Amino acid sequence: MTQERTIDYISSIIGNPYLASSIYQAIDSAIKNPNIIFIKKTPIGKIFQIVLENSIRDIQNHPRGVLFQRLIEYGSLNPSQDDLSAFASNTVLSDEECISAVNFIYGHIINRFKGDLAELLAIKPCIKLFKELKKQNKISSKTQLCFGDYIKEYQNTGNLAKGADGLIIQNISKNNSISVKGVIEIKSMYLPQNKLLSQINKHITRLSKGIKLGNRLYCSKEVHCKSSGVLRIMVIPSLWEINKDFEWLNENNGRKMIFPAPDKPKQETSIEEVGKNLWKITLDWSKEAIEQAAYDITFNYMSEVGKAVYNSDTLPRGWAHMSQKEAGYNSIKEKLYFILARPLSSYQYLRAVKLYNVYSFGYPLGIDSREMLWPEDIYK
Repeated sequence: MTQERTIDYISSIIGNPYLASSIYQAIDSAIKNPNIIFIKKTPIGKIFQIVLENSIRDIQNHPRGVLFQRLIEYGSLNPSQDDLSAFASNTVLSDEECISAVNFIYGHIINRFKGDLAELLAIKPCIKLFKELKKQNKISSKTQLCFGDYIKEYQNTGNLAKGADGLIIQNISKNNSISVKGVIEIKSMYLPQNKLLSQINKHITRLSKGIKLGNRLYCSKEVHCKSSGVLRIMVIPSLWEINKDFEWLNENNGRKMIFPAPDKPKQETSIEEVGKNLWKITLDWSKEAIEQAAYDITFNYMSEVGKAVYNSDTLPRGWAHMSQKEAGYNSIKEKLYFILARPLSSYQYLRAVKLYNVYSFGYPLGIDSREMLWPEDIYK
């Protein structure tokens, strides 16, 4: 697949060709650098697909994954249904299950995809800093840089789980051990420096219990990680806001909102040394731009699941003009609409409203709305 076609493919999922191009360049920079432990000899589009598939597998295997599937297929009771016998078949969601499903979408699924995007975008500036640290002799020429799911740490439960977002490591061949030279923490949202440092320090503490890198497990005695000498690298998004203007376009089946072309970054990536052995990278891409793309990925995934429910013979009345995927989109909006009619706390209502508004009217209009939007609100 050519570079142009690969970028088009990524853009079809995240909704922004400029962001897709940045992701392409980031993955390409990792593939071409021999000191970066990354998926090699694999097309860039496939690597992006693998990243998303890993997250989708995590979503499906999550305890609330089945609940999410039921939401898409069956939804909640609509306002005219309050017969608890509807729950007997384990299909329609109860009010408590609706709340749990909303929390799962908002707090887990979207955040997971936001994290994926931020981690990919961080690769290129991290490599740039990695090269500079070598030039300054702050790390050895033999060190390597690794990212993401390649790294597993021991949690308090004793189980291995996703570890630091990135590590600078050096193999010590004489005793088959590993030395951790740097820890990278990547965020898709702004966090103050003290909280980022706290998270990095927790990773350093857990590393002393052992680590798994790829298929290789290192016990605690095989991991050298002296806290005072570890380089700490923080990566955060910038804070510029996306363009939220729109226009109306009249079509045969109604009106359609047209938003401006997706934004390019409004600033450059910056790398700052902010303390002893401490660096901060601020991405050129903003929190809003990353979040908008994560909503697009989530909605695309939800519609794909919903699409499986419908074929040309099972489309509801009035949906005959829709494709299977369009029916999937419409089904998700309908399910979220009925959830808003259920008894929710003010906090849960705000979360459900945000999901419904974003998926019904687009991220630019829906993300800041605290009340359910109606077409007449937009027509004004």
